[in-house]
Order: sequence, then structure tokens, then C-alpha cells
Amino acid sequence: CWGRDAAYITYAIDRAGMKEAARKFYRWTIKAQNSNGAWEQRHYLDGAIAPNWGLQIDETGSIIWGMWQHYCLNKDEEILQEFWPSIRLAAEFLVGFINEKTGLPSSSFDLWEERCGEHTYSAVAAWAGLNAAVQAAGKLGHYLEAETWQKVSDNIKSTIEKRLWNEKKQCFLRGIYPDKN
Repeated sequence: CWGRDAAYITYAIDRAGMKEAARKFYRWTIKAQNSNGAWEQRHYLDGAIAPNWGLQIDETGSIIWGMWQHYCLNKDEEILQEFWPSIRLAAEFLVGFINEKTGLPSSSFDLWEERCGEHTYSAVAAWAGLNAAVQAAGKLGHYLEAETWQKVSDNIKSTIEKRLWNEKKQCFLRGIYPDKN
């Protein structure tokens, strides 16, 4: 099980109205979570770590995002309370995984497990997870965590926009600005 892929699949399952199946997946992720808050690249279905090539930060970000999406779809505050210790631990991991020189999550393997570095997709997934943790913290009244994580989340987003995404350049490459050199 790749947590990232499973979080996307679980979101679809949840949208299809299968909330108990989604809930079971997130309960499984809580058991598979590392003591440092991260999730490994992949696991066997019994929760044991499967062979992997190293950390993929998007796994952690995607799972937190998925937990928050589960709450948003089902509005079950009891399940959010159940998820909270795991969300908090993962958010603290993400906050501690920032490269102070670049403002982005530190180097990890990319989505395709080919290169280790600071990647746009990985940074966005980490931002989405941290942003979801901010929302969960606020909903549950953990305002200090929400405020602290929001600052880090805002910085990641700003850095992504400055260093990893140039809208005009991207639009030009797609032909939206054909008259520009």
C-alpha cells in the first residue's frame, strides 16, 4: 500500500458513500504511522514496512489531506478527534522537515521514486497535508498549533509560487501567450 495512492482512492470511495471503508483505511494508517509522524513510502497490508527506496514526503502530506477530506465529507467530529493525535504528529513532522535555506520540504524521493530532491509535487502535497492539519486543529480548538502550522504552510505556499511555479512561463509554454517571445 502506497499511502499517497490509497489516500486518493479512499477519497473516491468516500465520495461514493462508502464512509466505513474509508474510515477503516485511515484507522489502518494510524497503526502504520512511524513514531516520528511520517509514513513510509509503502507498507504491506498488515502494516509492516514494505521494501522502499527512501522517504517520499508526499505520502505523509497526502494521508493527512485524506483524513481531513474524510471529515469534510462526513462531518463526524468524533472521528476527527480519533484522527487528531495522528494528524498532530504528522504535522509536527512536516514542520520539522523544512529546509531552512530553501523554505521547501527537505529532499525526498519524487512521485515516481526516481530522484531525491525538492520537487514541486512533493512540496504541494506536504503543503496540502499541513494546510489540512491547520484546518483540523482549528476545528478542534487547538489554536496554538493552527497558528504555528499556518505560518509554515503560508511560507511553503509562497516559496512554491516563487521558486517552483511561474504562471506566465507555464502559460507561454502551453501556447496561451503565443505572441510573447
